[in-house]
Amino acid sequence: MPNAAYYANTTFGRDTYLVVERARITPGDGKFDAGLAALVDPASATSLTNFTAGLSGSPRRVKEKFGFLAPSQTTPIFAYVTL
Repeated sequence: MPNAAYYANTTFGRDTYLVVERARITPGDGKFDAGLAALVDPASATSLTNFTAGLSGSPRRVKEKFGFLAPSQTTPIFAYVTL
């Protein structure tokens, strides 16, 4: 079970991020990948970002087993890179 005090510690606890190319999760884009979009969609039951209660094999249970806390936010953050 996750230890909230450990993750709140600035030395050991830290946020994790899922980083994907925006075009790959934007419907209508030529690079769109529906499978990847579903994996990072917090509304999807099988999403890697979904922490709703579920069955023993649900993504939430797997993440909890590895010690991750529920995310403090699920709003996507978009970064822009200029080449």
